[in-house]
Amino acid sequence: ATQPTCGICFDETPGEDGLALWCGHFFCKECWLGYVESKLGDRAVAPLHCAMSGCRAAVTAGALRAMDLGSVLEGAVRREVVRSYVERGGGGGGGGGPKVAWCRNPKGCEGVLSLEDGAAADGGATLECGICGYTFCSRCDLAPHGPATCAMLRQWQARDGFLEGSEEELENRKLKHLTTKPCPKCGVPIEKNGGCSHMTCVKGQGGCGYEFCWHCLGDYHTTGECDRPIVKGGAGSALKFAEIDKEVANMFLGVRVAERRLEETTARLHASATPDLTKVLSVRVQGWSALILNLRALGYATVMNYFLPENLKAGLVDKYNFAFQSLEEHTRWLQEHFEETWKETDLKTEKGDPLRQPKTQEAASKAAAALRTELGRFLETARALAGSAEVRRQLGGGGGGGGEEKAEKAEKDAIPCELCDQLVGAAHFRAHLRARHGVTVAGGGGGGGGEE
Repeated sequence: ATQPTCGICFDETPGEDGLALWCGHFFCKECWLGYVESKLGDRAVAPLHCAMSGCRAAVTAGALRAMDLGSVLEGAVRREVVRSYVERGGGGGGGGGPKVAWCRNPKGCEGVLSLEDGAAADGGATLECGICGYTFCSRCDLAPHGPATCAMLRQWQARDGFLEGSEEELENRKLKHLTTKPCPKCGVPIEKNGGCSHMTCVKGQGGCGYEFCWHCLGDYHTTGECDRPIVKGGAGSALKFAEIDKEVANMFLGVRVAERRLEETTARLHASATPDLTKVLSVRVQGWSALILNLRALGYATVMNYFLPENLKAGLVDKYNFAFQSLEEHTRWLQEHFEETWKETDLKTEKGDPLRQPKTQEAASKAAAALRTELGRFLETARALAGSAEVRRQLGGGGGGGGEEKAEKAEKDAIPCELCDQLVGAAHFRAHLRARHGVTVAGGGGGGGGEE
């Protein structure tokens, strides 16, 4: 069969080694690379178009992905070369906001992500960098935080509420403060350093030996049921902020522990030598992974609880209450089961691991799988509640919430300036570069009146 001919070098090229935009003009990847590099190096050039002279078909982020130029560009094109393309929003044109952006990994990454799938509602969409694996919310750049909305997260931060991903030393200091409670019998302060809620006031450390539940401070129980008011009539708003803050910190402490256990288990899995051990460790990986997802969701749901109005209709909140309590109960069961079996196992010899017993192994595997399914149902219920008109009015301070929606849109359309780390509205970006940094960027079509 005849192969397509590149419109630049005129070589016949297999279809998978080249690309044509919707206009039909075909070019090989090598010529695409040279064209993209030369055009991005010219700062006076606005959005990228087809390499065929006179053709105005736009090169979208999706087209760049289809060209598979990511790894090629990483080595061949300096960050400064692609910066202008990213700052112009990926050649999207019009006033729809940026279409591409740098990976937000605080440790640094050269990845460029498409924002085309990040236009979900208030909670944003979870974006994952294909280079470093870092995930973040497409709207606010924080860690994925469903079911809490970006507006809730901003208000929670304004109250200095605990969130994962804060500066490490500050986070550790606050976490220690929020995860210390006095023994309900003798008053000795006890710091929670594990994931499950089974606490013991150690006699050898000045305590009394009392075993209690971290959540309700009553006698330790294994049913997962507590007397504490998790989400009553007005959801979480009846609880004081300090109490909610401690609940959130407790959830994220569990995430930390589970992440550490998952890392250790994965390393042992890669080094395992027998099929039986591989099966046991695979169940552990499955369980810890499910716990991380569920504890994180419960943590952000607890943040959401704080902002739910007290006068919500029963029909709106009852279904959510049931889903929250059910997910928390099952999560706690698996968390405590895995923590206890971890303590009983000799990690050097793998002896004493209860998960070596087929029935225990099967039960844990089924519980982890069921937890993932239940998480999906819970998030669906929670997002429906968070998106209801009553909750949106509450977050907007009443009066229909129009100002909140405009603020959300302005934030979504903002572009991060890498010269000063400031988020700047897309319509004002060139003016910001000119006024703040003395950099002039040629316009990309359309009148400039929006800058003034």
